[in-house]
Amino acid sequence: MASITQAQVKFLKDKVLPTLGENRGNELTVLEGILAQYANAFIGEAVRNINEKGSVSKGTMASDLEFQVTRNGASYEIAIGYPTTSPASEYYDFQNKGVNGTKRPQSSPYSFKKAYPSRKMVTEILLWLRTATNANRNEDQKDNLSALQKKRKKLSQVVSESTRLKSTAYAIATSIKIEGIKPTRFFDDAITSTFNKDFINVLGKALAADVSLKIIPTNGNNN
Repeated sequence: MASITQAQVKFLKDKVLPTLGENRGNELTVLEGILAQYANAFIGEAVRNINEKGSVSKGTMASDLEFQVTRNGASYEIAIGYPTTSPASEYYDFQNKGVNGTKRPQSSPYSFKKAYPSRKMVTEILLWLRTATNANRNEDQKDNLSALQKKRKKLSQVVSESTRLKSTAYAIATSIKIEGIKPTRFFDDAITSTFNKDFINVLGKALAADVSLKIIPTNGNNN
């Protein structure tokens, strides 16, 4: 579980806290650095969760996560999320919280409205299948496969047995609409494990300042 180390906590208490009110410039630099360490730890935890879940995507969920530490008076903010220019900003929370199917709930705030997939969705699945099968053809590893490698190999087997790739893509898209998308909680779980009691106690109580965590909103659905 990602968190600040005991050595870093001791450094903060012994070296940083006594300087409060003495040298605001140095305090700001060191404190922002520690907050940045938490943010980096969050990103590392989120990426590990993505890899463990074997999420097959365009890959931008892992590569495009970013953060920014800012100060507003006595308060500090850590803004974490995806830039609007990233494709992941449009779909990451569907992977994170899942999507209810038309016939099967997934305990998600999101839901598919219709059982029939759109042309855009089928096209995305088609590109997804091609990427997965091409990656599998170039995969030499046979044992100790990761979750992502196993999923790609399974997809490759399904596609190789199909005479029409488009039909396979449509069938998968229809199944997703009906069954929904299971939540991975890669983002939410990383928040819980990283910004924990250690974070609150060290930065909130020790500094006697308001420390707020801001998640960059995407799709207008996240707070």
